[in-house]
Amino acid sequence: MDNVASILTQERTNHSERVTGGPNPLQVRLALANEAGRLVEVINAAFRKAESYIIDRNRVDLEFVGSLLAKGKFLVAEEEGTIVGCVYLELRGDRAYLGLLSVDPERQKAGIGSKIMREAEQRCATSGCRFVDLRVIDLRRDNHAFYKRRGYVETGTEPFPSDLQTKLPCHFIDMSKPLR
Repeated sequence: MDNVASILTQERTNHSERVTGGPNPLQVRLALANEAGRLVEVINAAFRKAESYIIDRNRVDLEFVGSLLAKGKFLVAEEEGTIVGCVYLELRGDRAYLGLLSVDPERQKAGIGSKIMREAEQRCATSGCRFVDLRVIDLRRDNHAFYKRRGYVETGTEPFPSDLQTKLPCHFIDMSKPLR
């Protein structure tokens, strides 16, 4: 009987490792104010990898992240005590704005971004929001497709800030998703 229990325990452990990517599952939680520096690192690394063909600068700095923390929240994905992803959320009545979804470049394509999105949408719905809004750069087709697969639809466009020099002409595409 002990052998059967041991085999079942090992099967559960193996299944858990396959589902979570290892014995320590990914945790999603609210960021603390003193984690702003790590948020800046993760955001800039992710956007540098994805947008270096569009723009030659960091996406955010400590002051900007601090200003966002004053009016909204960041959710962070954490593995073994290390922040490996984040997303910004700002509640606006029955709508929420989601931005700066970022995953450490070494850990991209592992489902972390999707897990953060599910948690973000759930928190927005629990807070009474009926819609989530976001915007993507039109040249980021992969990003656009990522959100479309999750039920977001285009709702309009916005110009890219004129004070930011880009390598290629671009604009923002606004997207929205109703929450159940």
